[in-house]
Amino acid sequence: MKSFGLVITTAALAMVFSSPPASAADCLPFSNLGSDGTFLNSPISCTDGSGGGVTITAPTAPTGAAGQFEILIEGTDWGGEFAPGTFLLFDNNLPGAVTVTFANPNTSLDHFSIQANASGAYMATVNAFLSSVLVGTDSYSANNNGVEGTIPSFSLSIPGGYDTLVFSTTNDTNGFALGVDPQSNSVPEPLTLSILGAGLAGAVAMRRRKK
Repeated sequence: MKSFGLVITTAALAMVFSSPPASAADCLPFSNLGSDGTFLNSPISCTDGSGGGVTITAPTAPTGAAGQFEILIEGTDWGGEFAPGTFLLFDNNLPGAVTVTFANPNTSLDHFSIQANASGAYMATVNAFLSSVLVGTDSYSANNNGVEGTIPSFSLSIPGGYDTLVFSTTNDTNGFALGVDPQSNSVPEPLTLSILGAGLAGAVAMRRRKK
């Protein structure tokens, strides 16, 4: 959860800064996209670690403007259920789904989690698509309790592959965060490895504290 009086907050991903970098960074770990407190305009453009392009799109703002992401760290600006020190991709308080699109299809997803940025129970869901056709889904129920290292994670295995992941959660009035298990350091490769986990985490009365 974000802690600053404003409520704040995974699986995979890409990025675009105010000024696009000379070369795209690998999506994972999220620390590759910026340090704690870094804001990123949506969509983010990055690579999957094997050269394939990845695009991460935030929910659209109520004004119709493009959304924005922020890099946060569990235990620092996010008081949620991820493992301490986990770098998170927060959708900056916007309700709605986060979409991750891959140039090269993947076959599995693990170690990714998302957490709603509000206290109370929520259900996290990831839907996988291939050429706009739903090919897999997974979900888990959780309750924002602020106990670090206790968040569940998604698990998908799709032999035919998927090229798009759509992450969403209930109780997302204040958005959610996506995170990846820091113990997972493999990089997704086309139709072979899983997309390293990215978990969205929303925390107990998720609030982030500004420094």
